[in-house]
Amino acid sequence: MFELVVHAFLCCDRIITEDNGKRGLIGVFQVFRFHRVPVTAENWFLYCSVGGLTRGVHDFSIRITHGQSSEEVFSCVGEIRIRREREDLELALPVTCTFEHFGVHLITLEIAEEMAATRILRVVPAVAGPSGNGGLADPSAASERGS
Repeated sequence: MFELVVHAFLCCDRIITEDNGKRGLIGVFQVFRFHRVPVTAENWFLYCSVGGLTRGVHDFSIRITHGQSSEEVFSCVGEIRIRREREDLELALPVTCTFEHFGVHLITLEIAEEMAATRILRVVPAVAGPSGNGGLADPSAASERGS
């Protein structure tokens, strides 16, 4: 049916589109730090860039599940419409979800009922650093997001 190539599958704080059509991913991260759970993480994004899809309509789904309990935290389903053969596609999905547990969460992308990509998102307890920096152990750590 297709030879899917996943170029990127990332979590970030914001996505901007420049005048020339290029995307800017702001605040890419792989760890959430919170003082307690349950907690609602609002207004962040999942970005996915894929190529190799054939022309036509393909179903897709993105799910976030807790690794240990398999509890679903977030789910999005839809259709991808490809107009030109092997066209590259970008998905930028706003996410708000509630994490009930600390631990590893698995983010999965399926296209046409085939597993296309996975990534791990860690939800860990915040530990106030010496500078009182909002729970980040290292204020220069670009791969963490906390509240």
